[in-house]
Amino acid sequence: MTTVLVATTGGHLAQLHGLAERIPPDPDAVWVTHANEQSTSLLQGRDVEYVPYVGQKDVRGVLRCALHAHRLFRRRRPTRAVSTGSGIALGYLPYLAARGVECHYIESAARVGGPSLTGRILRWVPRVHTYTQSRSWSGGPWRYGGNGFDAFEAVAQRREPVNG
Repeated sequence: MTTVLVATTGGHLAQLHGLAERIPPDPDAVWVTHANEQSTSLLQGRDVEYVPYVGQKDVRGVLRCALHAHRLFRRRRPTRAVSTGSGIALGYLPYLAARGVECHYIESAARVGGPSLTGRILRWVPRVHTYTQSRSWSGGPWRYGGNGFDAFEAVAQRREPVNG
């Protein structure tokens, strides 16, 4: 099995990195993201393919990613793809799902009121499974599978009085 882990740098990559520890391990996994200080340090020692940055509503960037997804599919024959978004997911998941790859889109934990534009689009793509990290809007095509904050524990802090 080869798993493709796809995320834009920043919070999306940080979340996917944390969530990747919860999915069945895959020694052949390949990460697809943008090259910057965060990605090169966070993914050091891992198999990574860097692609040009995909900005918000960047149709050309999404199309470039779809071309890369095609090349990646031909070379690696992945069987599973997981993404936390954002626009980069639009170039990979629909293409890979159409080729029979098991695809999973996990909406960002920051999206507590509903899905992002990427999520709203991907929810309609056949064979792309969609997940939310927020219980408040799970249901229908959006399954709740936990969130990236589950590993943290809330601790009450002692408040010092303010002299006024």
